[in-house]
Amino acid sequence: MKQQPSVQGNQSTATALLDMDFRHASRSQWKPSAGVTDHRGDALQPDRDFFRPPTAQIGRILSAFSTLRVKQLPIPPIIRYVAIGACIAAGAICCLWGVAHGERMEGPVMIVGGIGGGGMLVLIAMYLKPTEHRCTYVGERGAVRYRLTGPLANRVIHDSIDFQQVAELRTGQIIRITYGLYDGTTYDFIWTSPTGERIYRLKGDYRAEEGLPESKNLYCFAHAAEAAFTTHLFPLAKAALERDGFLHFDIASAEWVRLAPGFLELCRSGEITRIEADEIKSCTLEDGEFQIMHRDVTWFSRKGKLSFCYGKMANARLFLLSIDRLLGLQS
Repeated sequence: MKQQPSVQGNQSTATALLDMDFRHASRSQWKPSAGVTDHRGDALQPDRDFFRPPTAQIGRILSAFSTLRVKQLPIPPIIRYVAIGACIAAGAICCLWGVAHGERMEGPVMIVGGIGGGGMLVLIAMYLKPTEHRCTYVGERGAVRYRLTGPLANRVIHDSIDFQQVAELRTGQIIRITYGLYDGTTYDFIWTSPTGERIYRLKGDYRAEEGLPESKNLYCFAHAAEAAFTTHLFPLAKAALERDGFLHFDIASAEWVRLAPGFLELCRSGEITRIEADEIKSCTLEDGEFQIMHRDVTWFSRKGKLSFCYGKMANARLFLLSIDRLLGLQS
């Protein structure tokens, strides 16, 4: 078978600008049904504000999350404008007062002007600071993310993925170690079409030595979307087994793995190596490398093992789930 978190997608299918003014968008338009969890699999908190409903194209909702709370209203644009105008006016008054009294009270005027002007700049910066909230959904047929963004928090942008258009998903993770201590994890999820065109991408960083990070981290959304996409592949994998007798997983150019009942084949540079299920001693996934150990340590160039990069393998999660069923092994 075929650092601030960011997303990339096909402009025709993945990205669209919805509302230029959030003031006209109704709030809490969607309520989760029974059984819907957050992207970590935990119960949804009742105070989450799902400011946009999911699209019908992604099917039945499996998980959802919003970084916006019901009472956490973005500052309305009119209030921001008034506050910024007041800051500018106050700053101008401080400057004019300084000019009028500068010769008589140079020291105090400089202090008052500095504090007043600096305070005005701080307030302006606070009101101009970009604000972003995310509302994400994972369904049986796709996933969608809405972003409430912009300097005035008055734009809703959406990007989505349709599993029907995807052939392969590659998931890479790099664990950063600094002076022997865990320093975070970088992830990169890339969905591609049958022709190899990149359709959707989620990448970023998180900090969690074990398990998943906090629900608000975009990695949880990517992880849940991977799980849903893998489930979407199950009937396709069954059809491929019935048609071809094996499952095909691309790794790189001229490199692939085929998994079939009772054996596994690895192709590198046109050379195919086959290993029977009863010849396999163990299968392990460690430090991003998938290793298959042979019972004969002199096998395969006297290394006694096959290995390949998990992050480069297409639909690697499906491969892991198929190992036990087709070879009677657990990775």
